[in-house]
Amino acid sequence: MNALKKIGGINLIILLAYSILARLIDNQPGQYKGLGFMMFMVVFVALHVLVNLVICLFHFVRKNRELGKAYLLSAILVLVIGFSACLGLGTL
Repeated sequence: MNALKKIGGINLIILLAYSILARLIDNQPGQYKGLGFMMFMVVFVALHVLVNLVICLFHFVRKNRELGKAYLLSAILVLVIGFSACLGLGTL
């Protein structure tokens, strides 16, 4: 449980960091205001989840089930929160 808190926390901080960066970079005028943010978030959330899944598989192959489960749950967490942030903050 301790590994899950640590890994999940680190992944959420990384998600927060590139969400803030994407919001600062997005400066599209008019009707395309949130499109740049949404595109940035889709790409980076997908990459973030992919990296977590690869690390998860690595730990499962190495027979370290606790870390494998932690990275798997972290990937699901990043996917759900990142997708929600993409849609929610993109409309602001």
